[in-house]
Amino acid sequence: MRVLGVEFCEVCIETLVKSKYELIPPIESFSPAATNIALVGAESVSLGIVPLQPATHALSMQWHINGIAVNGATSPSFLVSAPALGNGPHRVKVKVVDNTNTVRNDPAKLLSDSTSWTINVSGVTAVADAPVRQIPRQYWLEQNYPNPLSMSALNSATTIRYALPRATRVRLAVYNVRGQPVAELVNAEKQPGVHQVRLEVERLANGIYFYRLDAGAFVQTRKLILLK
Repeated sequence: MRVLGVEFCEVCIETLVKSKYELIPPIESFSPAATNIALVGAESVSLGIVPLQPATHALSMQWHINGIAVNGATSPSFLVSAPALGNGPHRVKVKVVDNTNTVRNDPAKLLSDSTSWTINVSGVTAVADAPVRQIPRQYWLEQNYPNPLSMSALNSATTIRYALPRATRVRLAVYNVRGQPVAELVNAEKQPGVHQVRLEVERLANGIYFYRLDAGAFVQTRKLILLK
């Protein structure tokens, strides 16, 4: 009976905690209220949440950019700048979790909550190969932006982003449809992180090009379309 009584109390506590989260989610409020934000040039925006504050412990928080956890970003506020993100749409998300040991399982995920913003960046003239702060978990090569690129006096370059989970020797090159190299953007050892590089296209002719990332054993190729 003694053991049964202890187990029953544990179940009661677990049920009580879950019932509270059914009424009030871990994130009480967030700001800004608008979830679609436009940033131009060097603009920035401060994102923030108000999490619940349990009496006996704190909730854990983690910010993500484009699905990648940002190293050290575990506070209720997060500053996002256009140059750090680069041109194009980006998703910034914060996830809050109550890791209390009084709940043994949470299939309905009542103890976790998240909110996200879509940040649309334009007008950034970033320095080539400017690293972004987050450390990715895997290699990837992002589609260039803008693509297709319609060149004008104000739009003569496109941005390419790639991710390295560890320090790696990197080669990023552009090829024409015949497989001939037309530009080498990176050929160096790079630190872990998300990097971006700008491809200036004034000297390239109209048509289809391919850019290829060689990073250790990882290889990925994407297509780029240039219209003048």
